Amino acid sequence: MGQKVKVVPISKTFEDEIQSYVKECKIKGLQSPKLVGILATSDPAASSYAEWTGKAFLSDGLRYTLIRCPDPLHVESHLQALDADPDVSGIIVYYPCFGTQPSYSGVSMDDYLRDSVSPRKDVEGLCWTYRTALLEKCALDAEECVGRSDVVVLGVPVKSYKMASSWVKPGTVVVNVASFKNYEEDRIMDVEGVRVVGMVGKVTVKMLERNLCRLHKQYYSEGGGGDKVQDKIEETKKWAIVAAGMATVAAVAATVAARRGR
Repeated sequence: MGQKVKVVPISKTFEDEIQSYVKECKIKGLQSPKLVGILATSDPAASSYAEWTGKAFLSDGLRYTLIRCPDPLHVESHLQALDADPDVSGIIVYYPCFGTQPSYSGVSMDDYLRDSVSPRKDVEGLCWTYRTALLEKCALDAEECVGRSDVVVLGVPVKSYKMASSWVKPGTVVVNVASFKNYEEDRIMDVEGVRVVGMVGKVTVKMLERNLCRLHKQYYSEGGGGDKVQDKIEETKKWAIVAAGMATVAAVAATVAARRGR
């Protein structure tokens, strides 16, 4: 029989790490890391995410400011100003801003904005530098790929999609990052040894916080300079900044695997 995994204990592990770093900053006489969010949409989901992020960051002793931008055309100028502000450790843009509106520099205007966030302040890890560090080609079809995987990540934004439980091999960790349950809830638990993480919201926010702390630490480890734009993959790996969604999956899967091995 399978097992459902609760994410609260996993989230608590990273919460302790974040709060410990904030205390370390205070001892050194430094301000705690600061995240600035940009909200240029009336999308209710984006607004809720911005509110949720702010509450979580402030609760852990981090600083947070939200810029409400009525016109998405002004988002780029905000990004440039925030990149130059030494008090700002990280930036997050709450999408969609332009939706699917095409761009002269990329697939869409939102993609252009993602690449406009400096890698030294990108807490989501969505800019070109970090995306290319994670890029990997796969020539397998979905069923074959799932059947070979120890960890399966589900993120289909469609309520009707359900991955077939027969695809999943025994002992697999299934992590659902979609708003909907992308798995057959009544059948998945019949797969021997399967671990199912039905939601990851709390861990995702903690990954944003951890990335912010790492960017902050990197900035001050360079003596407060931060004048050079670190845009090489080798530099990126040194920072250990991973796209928040991918970091969430990695954190959850690693914790589940460690507990299974006990």
